[in-house]
Amino acid sequence: MMGPPAPPRDFFPMENRNPLMPIWMDRTGKSGILKYLVMSLVEAKTFPNNPFLIGKSIENMIGNFLPAIKIENGSKVLIKTRSAKQFEKIQKMTQLIDGTKVSIVPHATMNSVQCVIYAPELSGMPDSDIMEELKEQNVVEVRRFTRKTNQMITPTNSFLLTIGAPKIPEFIRLGAFQVRTRYGYTKTRCNTNQLCKNCGEPEHGEYNKQAKCPNCTGTHNAYDKSCPVYMKEEEIIKYRVDNNLTHKEARMACQTTSSVQNRLNFAQACANNNSDDKDIIIENLSRTIAELTNELNKWKKCQKN
Repeated sequence: MMGPPAPPRDFFPMENRNPLMPIWMDRTGKSGILKYLVMSLVEAKTFPNNPFLIGKSIENMIGNFLPAIKIENGSKVLIKTRSAKQFEKIQKMTQLIDGTKVSIVPHATMNSVQCVIYAPELSGMPDSDIMEELKEQNVVEVRRFTRKTNQMITPTNSFLLTIGAPKIPEFIRLGAFQVRTRYGYTKTRCNTNQLCKNCGEPEHGEYNKQAKCPNCTGTHNAYDKSCPVYMKEEEIIKYRVDNNLTHKEARMACQTTSSVQNRLNFAQACANNNSDDKDIIIENLSRTIAELTNELNKWKKCQKN
């Protein structure tokens, strides 16, 4: 006689689960993509010297949670969660159980990454349509690179993707096909101190300060696309993708082109102004030829290595 059936097991133990398990298998809602939040003080200068108090405050709000980390010399707390519900709920927390006022917001940079893909299959397809198709892969923004040819702006088959995840995927699925990601940068790979994107000072809580670009010191924030440093980096990335180079090789090529072009422009200006100082023109052209020869030798050396 058969005994009673074993109780159904509808999910694997948490320690063995795939962190990207489909939602329908993730009954507890705690096996999604890892997300980061930052807890900051609103009025007090330091957190209570009691880790159990902070832990109980978070647990009372969202239940069991992953271990937090002190950041910025202990002035803030980095909170991690794989639960979408916890991620939304904890942002409503305004104080600890002892009354210490806090604010909790998503981390500014650790919840997304960027990468580049080369996809001729998407030629002629609007960016908005591509974005719609890639939503299921956590792609939150699609930007197509362009190039200037004969004074005309033409689209390329290279795309900058912003992905709402802490890690760059090795591949992006394009319907029946997939392409390998080619380039990316995240804060977690950077060893430098992080700066506020608005004023250029070390990261801080929310308060109004005059915008100052940390890259060029101009009176705009770091997201301003008219920033000369931003525009230069964009040019380098485009050159890198179009010519299948390393970032270092593309930067060298762009710097050489700019330097050579400046000297040629100067020589042309002298000629256009009917300058009699032909020695200046000859000298600049000679320096240009010497520089091109030098860069060509460097290029050959890089190719051999």
